[in-house]
Amino acid sequence: HSHPHQKIIIHMDLEVLELTDEICTFKLKSCDVSIANSLRRIMLAEVPIISIDLVEIEANSSVLHDEFITHRLGLIPLDCTKINMDKFNYVKDCDCDGNCNKCTVTYEVNVTSHQDHTLEVTANDLKPTSSIHGSELKIYPVKYTESSEDTVIPILRLKKYQQIKLKAIAKKGVAKEHAKWSPVATAVFQYIPDIRLNHDRMNELSSKQKQEFVQSCPRPIFSYKAGSDTVDIEDANIDQCMFCKECEKKAQELGAPDLVMVKQKRGAKGGHDFIFKVESTKALKPEQIILKAINVLQ
Repeated sequence: HSHPHQKIIIHMDLEVLELTDEICTFKLKSCDVSIANSLRRIMLAEVPIISIDLVEIEANSSVLHDEFITHRLGLIPLDCTKINMDKFNYVKDCDCDGNCNKCTVTYEVNVTSHQDHTLEVTANDLKPTSSIHGSELKIYPVKYTESSEDTVIPILRLKKYQQIKLKAIAKKGVAKEHAKWSPVATAVFQYIPDIRLNHDRMNELSSKQKQEFVQSCPRPIFSYKAGSDTVDIEDANIDQCMFCKECEKKAQELGAPDLVMVKQKRGAKGGHDFIFKVESTKALKPEQIILKAINVLQ
């Protein structure tokens, strides 16, 4: 039995396959599925970021109710990539009275429409009015870029002479408490497939049966070469396997149950190998989310 305060050291072998500003795809090698799932759940619910938590509305003549606007503001991701989140306090742990620049960030929105056409109030109108303790750093809403154009998050729309004026306080939190504190859009993992063909049994089948076998798979994993009358595994597409076992069912129908074997790839040091895909909301970089999740898991 381990002591309740004993630290368990978990060794993780990661190989990064793709890394962009928003997405990280990596291979987790020789790992138990329970550890892989714990890592996924921590990324979803236990990596802290900063989000708007309190809103004080001074004037609102738009068609949206105050609480509706408050909820929308809470869900706007704030760019925490340049902040050391470990040094930014939770409000409950801070030695202030619940509102200082060590534990909160303040914002304001003040827009009045004087135009005849509809005015859209967006995340760009959410102006930070305080900076992080010990620096001049301000936390701005995340900017999304799609096909070279910046995409802004709309908050509400105003008609002529309508006004929205509010103050907002953002705090550090985790998604276990509310989904607005989740730094990931998606975090998923899958087993890496281990697919083996019995070529001796394959050679006993007719050309028509071979083509039927190739077509039984809903993904382009097998290919039929007409010239040599052979079936091969397309290594480039092997990660698309979803373990539907359609190829094994087809092999049974063709009277050759040992024609193909599909199983989860074992790790070189035990356990299994997994492919992880983590997509960030851009509140944090994907690599920051993964490293923090590993720290929390430890």
